[in-house]
Amino acid sequence: MNLVTISGHHVNTIEHMLNHYKDKVDEIFIGVHRNSLSDGDYNRLVQITNDIGCGIYKEYDFPLYHWTEVTKIYNEIKLLKPNEWWIVSDDDEFHHYQNPLNDIIDRCEDENWKFVTGAFLDRISLDGSLKRVEEDVSIFEQFPLGGMFRFLVSKACPNKVVLAKGDVQISSGQHYAIIDGKEVRTRDNSEIASGVDHPQRCDYMWEFTQVHHFKWDESLKKRLEQIVEIDEKYTYGWEYKLLIDYFEYHGGNINVNDKNFKLQDVNVLPKYLSWDYIRDVSLRF
Repeated sequence: MNLVTISGHHVNTIEHMLNHYKDKVDEIFIGVHRNSLSDGDYNRLVQITNDIGCGIYKEYDFPLYHWTEVTKIYNEIKLLKPNEWWIVSDDDEFHHYQNPLNDIIDRCEDENWKFVTGAFLDRISLDGSLKRVEEDVSIFEQFPLGGMFRFLVSKACPNKVVLAKGDVQISSGQHYAIIDGKEVRTRDNSEIASGVDHPQRCDYMWEFTQVHHFKWDESLKKRLEQIVEIDEKYTYGWEYKLLIDYFEYHGGNINVNDKNFKLQDVNVLPKYLSWDYIRDVSLRF
C-alpha cells in the first residue's frame, strides 16, 4: 500500500495528515508544488517529511491553483506502481474508512474492484471560526464538527477517489475514476460519464469512505482571494467566489447553527449520523 499526496500553497495540515496515514502504508510519495510555497513553508515541509522518514519525491512548477495539473501529477506518481494499491489524498484530507482497510483491499481483490470512492465530511471548529491549526494538538480536537458545508454553499464536487490501483486514472480534483475514457459518475451532470455503477468500482453501499476535510482554517481567506484574482477557468474560481460571499455575509465564520449543514460533534459522537444522506447526495452529483 502506498500514499500519494501533493503539497502546495500551505503546510498547515500536512504533518497531521502524514501521521494519520503513515502506519497504513509501506511508502509515501509527496509531490511538491514548489512555486506555490514560500521558502519558509518549503523548509518546514522538508523538515516534516524528513522527520516522518519519507522525504520529498519530486518538485514541480506550474500555474497556481491549476487543479488539472495537480491531478496529472497524482496520475503520474501512481503509475510508478501500476499494480499496487494507492491511498489518494490531498494534504488536508483524512480518510475514515467504514470497514477495516485490509478488509477493503481483500474484498476488492476478490471482486476484481480497482477503486474505492467516498465524499467530503467538512471538519469545522466548534464556533465556526477559521482557526489556526496548532501543531501539538490533535487536529480532530481542533475541528470537532463534521458536516456537509462546502457543497451546499458552492456546489463544489463532493466526491473523491480514495483508494485505487496505480493504473486507474483519476479526473481533475481526484473526484472520479476514468475508465475507458469515461468518468465513473452519474450521467445526469456529465456528457463523458459511464454511470454510477461500474464493475471495477467497489460497492459504494458497502464502503463509501468519509473524507474528513480540514480546509476550514485561518489560511483559507488568503487562498480564496488568490484563486478568484487569477480569474482562469482552471481554478474553478466561481465556486470559491461563492465561498467568499458566504464568509463576508457571515462575518468570516461558518454558521454552525445552520441545520442544512447537518453538523455533528464527531469527537463526542464518532459515528456520523447523516452519512447515508451525504453518500446519496454525492452519488447524484
